[in-house]
Amino acid sequence: MKTFKKVIASVLAFAMVAAVSVGATVAYLQDEDSDVNVMTLGNVTIEQHEYERVVENGEYKTDTTYGYVLKNFSQAKPLYPATDVDANGDPYNYGAGNYGATRVKMSQVDSHGSMDVFVNKNAVDKFVTVENTGKSDAYVRTLIAFEIGSLAEAEFDNIIRTSSFMTTQGVWKVNDIGVVEIDGNKYVVSEYLYNGAKALGGVHENGVLPAGDTTYPSLAQVYMTGSATNEDVEAIDGNKNGTYDILVFSQAVQTAGFENAQTALDTAFGVADATNAKAWFEKDEFEVPVTVATAEELTAALAAGKDVVLTEDIESDSDETITIQAGATSTLDLNGHTLEFVTDDADKNDDGKLTSADNEVAIDVRGTLNVKNGTITINHMSDNFGWNACTEVFYVGFNGTLNIDNAVIENLGGSDMAYAVDVVNSTNTTLNITNSKIKSSYIPVRIFNNGSGMNNVTIKNSTLEGVSRAFWVHIYSDKDNGGKGVKDSTLNLNIFGNGNTFIATKNDKRIIEFGFDDVINFDADGNQITIS
Repeated sequence: MKTFKKVIASVLAFAMVAAVSVGATVAYLQDEDSDVNVMTLGNVTIEQHEYERVVENGEYKTDTTYGYVLKNFSQAKPLYPATDVDANGDPYNYGAGNYGATRVKMSQVDSHGSMDVFVNKNAVDKFVTVENTGKSDAYVRTLIAFEIGSLAEAEFDNIIRTSSFMTTQGVWKVNDIGVVEIDGNKYVVSEYLYNGAKALGGVHENGVLPAGDTTYPSLAQVYMTGSATNEDVEAIDGNKNGTYDILVFSQAVQTAGFENAQTALDTAFGVADATNAKAWFEKDEFEVPVTVATAEELTAALAAGKDVVLTEDIESDSDETITIQAGATSTLDLNGHTLEFVTDDADKNDDGKLTSADNEVAIDVRGTLNVKNGTITINHMSDNFGWNACTEVFYVGFNGTLNIDNAVIENLGGSDMAYAVDVVNSTNTTLNITNSKIKSSYIPVRIFNNGSGMNNVTIKNSTLEGVSRAFWVHIYSDKDNGGKGVKDSTLNLNIFGNGNTFIATKNDKRIIEFGFDDVINFDADGNQITIS
């Protein structure tokens, strides 16, 4: 798993000018573990790289193949005001002067393109690239936050300047997010959305970063303008740590299923706005989904409340139930794969037949579980099930919430009471099924109200296919419970969209059933049902 570390401050000790005086020392640093400042989603992994030119005997090293020679970025880089002036004594290009004749060829670090760099040595190198180290093509963006402190945003460009790789031509599309307060300090934040460079003679097209390849660099150099004053330095060091802080991290998501980079990244992580940027940067550890390829890895990750992405089809032969604990929220992204639970359970009570005490549940949802993009099946091979012994892919209770989207959930049988989804309301529960198929050898979805509370059920553009019934709502009444009916139990049922199909292959008169014994009978003794 990749994690995101917030910080990224660095020491670029720079002497300020205000008349020829030397001011406070401010610095910028990139976190030493720059390769972990990433977020990924789907079957994608990335590494963020940062480089600078090699200095030997006070001069930048060159060779005939690559021009300037690069190495990994190092801490504590001194940052001085740029000093080049024009004929009138005014700072030329904000003090940075001209670009030099020697270039940096990024092929030496498995990147692309050639970089112009300033002749003025007070411009500090910070070449940032993103490498796709996974097996799937990816869309990528990098967010960069520049410390602004108490300085007015309109004055920022008068103090700190940067150079980037062909952002005006569209290799990187830059979205200026604005001033964001991060951990009590203010930064100017921009989104760099990777767009490739095919139209410019480059190698990548439509923002796609192929597996195994590296982006063109985004940020290249940072420098302080020649007109900056000591007061500016004091103002821009908002957290008064004596460093000029630059925060950098990158995000990536698989290209499959998305039409462009902006849509994909915004869907996966959210829009790169001030609110989300603050949340992303302020997290000490941003946990990305755990990729799993075995049943053991899956069980451990979900039990720990992690988000999970399958990288392979998985078959589990364990009889142990995976529990999504109360208060936990996890997403199970099947990523186009199949998760199959296969058991051959013995009689737990040694009484010859499995009963309700021997119910088999694959996943018990007591918190919140989001399931999407694949297939989950349960197949119980035992032949000694008795009446009231249930097999269930999902059991939802105890205020649990199960959201199923673009998935197939199947119970292939093995008991007289096989449910794909069993929603049992002892308090309040929620089930949302969207663009999915729920299938069972008995009943695909059962709503079983046995307590005072509410079941919230929404079915949209989905298929429910069973043998006995497709959808069974059982709310206890007096007659069901020996004269001890449960009062004030509520079902809020919403069925909408044009693509819903309900199938019961054994008896088409009982496709949808409300009640226990009768076909369309609701005897709730004061309970309430709402269908909208």
